[in-house]
Amino acid sequence: DFRTRDVEILSEGMTMNLRSNIILDKLGAAALALLLALWPAGPTCGSPRGASFEYQLKAAFLLNFTRYIEWPRKSSGANDLNLCVVGPDVFGTALDEVAANKVVNGRRIVIRRNVATPEAASCDLVYISLAETRQIREALLALESLSVLTVGEEAAFLRMGGMIAFAPQDGKLGFYINASAAERAGIAVSSRLMALSRNLRDEGERRR
Repeated sequence: DFRTRDVEILSEGMTMNLRSNIILDKLGAAALALLLALWPAGPTCGSPRGASFEYQLKAAFLLNFTRYIEWPRKSSGANDLNLCVVGPDVFGTALDEVAANKVVNGRRIVIRRNVATPEAASCDLVYISLAETRQIREALLALESLSVLTVGEEAAFLRMGGMIAFAPQDGKLGFYINASAAERAGIAVSSRLMALSRNLRDEGERRR
């Protein structure tokens, strides 16, 4: 059972040690491909640290995403890369564990949880865990003119203007990328990450 046994996964330039015995070290995009191939979507067992195994995996994905995203240059002094959760904290301590002492492209990873939408403008990556469609739309509308990478759940999130969405693909955990939304925000997505995703362009749905 891949969900309960020790697993060694390699991921470029970082080492993560979760309580669930996932170790990430050096392989880059191949690590994401391995996660996509091995880990089933759907309900998973709980974690003693307060997050399901599913969200431990998603925390690892979020950290890996930052390695394949290029944000516009910010003003001097912006040395932290802020990874924020808008809405309920579904990750428990998983984000803290994978991001502990991590630096991506010279920027220290900082985890911020329970961030209100107005405060998310200072984030670099925002995972939106809000449940109501109206709230999701409002959050995306508030962030659409900013260079903030928005991540959520299911393809509908992208049709509302989100940039990356986790969604089952052939019974496995996978993700979609809305390339046009990222481009409008001045965010460059690596071709290596695009190759592992399903590309979903805007379908004209208005965020109102």
